[in-house]
Amino acid sequence: MFERNHLLKHGAATHGVVTDHKEIARDQFGSELDYSIRVKVRFEDGGETEIVHRWTKRAQVGILRVGDKVPVRYDPDDHSKAVIDMPALEAAHAKQIADAKATLKHYEEERVARAQAEIAADAERGHKHHHCFNAACPGYLLAATRRRRRTCSLRVMMAADCSVP
Repeated sequence: MFERNHLLKHGAATHGVVTDHKEIARDQFGSELDYSIRVKVRFEDGGETEIVHRWTKRAQVGILRVGDKVPVRYDPDDHSKAVIDMPALEAAHAKQIADAKATLKHYEEERVARAQAEIAADAERGHKHHHCFNAACPGYLLAATRRRRRTCSLRVMMAADCSVP
């Protein structure tokens, strides 16, 4: 444990490539929770080493697939002493999640603004937003396109302010 922590703090940085991915545990819904990865590291001097990391937590680092690059720390004097830089992987995963949340929030804000602009434009043109189930009423067409025509053929309801008899 001491050597691992020492390498993470003081080791030289490089990247390795995931060469194997094996599932270890799944949750009750069948999603992968934990897995083992094998990483091959090639050094500038031509040397190679392989690192196996068991119990990689998907919640902490996401899913690492064969062919993915991962950060590695190693001892420049002894290339056989190498570890996957899990703190760097965790930080990168946290950034990906934060970026995805920010993108989703931006998308939702755009949808709200677009819907509000549509409502304002319809109001300027004099369209009423009522939910009428009379197929001849313009309100029916507007409402039906927004709710994908979820109407009951047995019962036709009409809005109180329907302009079509």
